[in-house]
Amino acid sequence: MEDAKSGRIGKQNESYDPYLLSSFICATHYIECSRIASPFIRAPDEVLVELYFGRTALIIPENRKGADALIPVRSVGSSPSASKFSVILVQFKNRDRDANYPDSATRKRSSGYIFENQPNCHDGWKDVRCIRMCMHLGADTPQTAVRPPVTSHLTESDYALAVFGLTADVYPCLDFEEQGLDMGRAGANIDICAHMRRFPRCCL
Repeated sequence: MEDAKSGRIGKQNESYDPYLLSSFICATHYIECSRIASPFIRAPDEVLVELYFGRTALIIPENRKGADALIPVRSVGSSPSASKFSVILVQFKNRDRDANYPDSATRKRSSGYIFENQPNCHDGWKDVRCIRMCMHLGADTPQTAVRPPVTSHLTESDYALAVFGLTADVYPCLDFEEQGLDMGRAGANIDICAHMRRFPRCCL
């Protein structure tokens, strides 16, 4: 039985990209970027190492096009010193898929699009490898993560994902009943904010 299970896992692993198999995220909290003292004026490798080992993700200033959040990713090499750092770029939308989809979940999530020609931004950011994630939280029809159609100017290694809806089907952390929370009980003393703080960790 164990051999069969190991065989299935082995075949599954063979179908995954080596970059994804060797990559990790370690973000326990988010901080908002300052427009004045932006971390993007420094070289990406320097900033991403600090963010990853500080377990920190970034909320990007609202005037920055293309992304709302940045999560550092560590890809482990043959030794700790061989680790490389990249990012997950996340865009939150409060509606169903927009008229520009899938372009909005692929080209407009790219490092080049987000960091190109930005003032006070180190030139290296536009070449940072990324996983793109577009989260349509206001979608009427819930749908778990899907890969948007890849257009002619993108390749299979561009790692774009999109999710639709804000339900327990899409995000298990919202299944209050499964976790023993009675939302209908009169006078229930439930800290919804504390519960929702689990949301970013569950969905990525």
